[in-house]
Amino acid sequence: MFLFKKIIAAILLPVPMVLIITVLGLFLLWFSKRQRLGKWMASLGVLMLVLLSATPIANLLISPLENHYPTYDLSQGPVKFVMVLGSGHVSDPRLPVSSQIGSASMARLLEGIRIYKANPGAKLIVSGWGGADPVPNAEVVAQVAIALGVLEVDIVKEPRAKDTHNEAQLVKAVIGRAEFALVTSAAHMPRAVALFNKQEMRPVPAPANYLVKNRPGQSVSIQFSATNLAKSESAIHEYLGLAWSKLRGQI
Repeated sequence: MFLFKKIIAAILLPVPMVLIITVLGLFLLWFSKRQRLGKWMASLGVLMLVLLSATPIANLLISPLENHYPTYDLSQGPVKFVMVLGSGHVSDPRLPVSSQIGSASMARLLEGIRIYKANPGAKLIVSGWGGADPVPNAEVVAQVAIALGVLEVDIVKEPRAKDTHNEAQLVKAVIGRAEFALVTSAAHMPRAVALFNKQEMRPVPAPANYLVKNRPGQSVSIQFSATNLAKSESAIHEYLGLAWSKLRGQI
């Protein structure tokens, strides 16, 4: 079921979907008599690419997710655990350990360390399996945390978790019913909180890795970029994840 979920999600994300529609349209134009359908499909593919890479559309898709919870307030009370959800990594020994984790993972970890340092005695929980990589994400992130000043004795690693639902299930035995800071990307936070709540846990949202950043007084701009396409992809990934989690009764 895990592999099936990953395959379906990969197909429905913007870039694969645009490529499938456009290629099918071009195939019909070049190798069939269904010219009208081919033109419509190729045009739809290009239109989707244009819209999803435009600043207003990308921000419109992802902003409701990122703004669902406020940023973490250090004055709201102590926590004994800071849970940093896993993200991508590549355990390339040629690289410094800080370059072996992705930008999302680094942003999450830095926010987790900020909260950890404000709560003396707290434990920093890092999670995530390796997938195709021989080294689990939890292990690599832990190494970065130690390099950034976190005491090794304060780190709890959960290297078995394959996804957020799995993370919630596995760390419940460690955290129990205690309130804890839950750190993940801002767009992922609504789904993450719902999954942990379903396990009857008490997460305090600590969103990180914001993709929409507005300067005071900044006017609305219309730009087309790969960055905007990545925002749209992140948003659609989360909406698909929410739908899947509801379908499976996980939230």
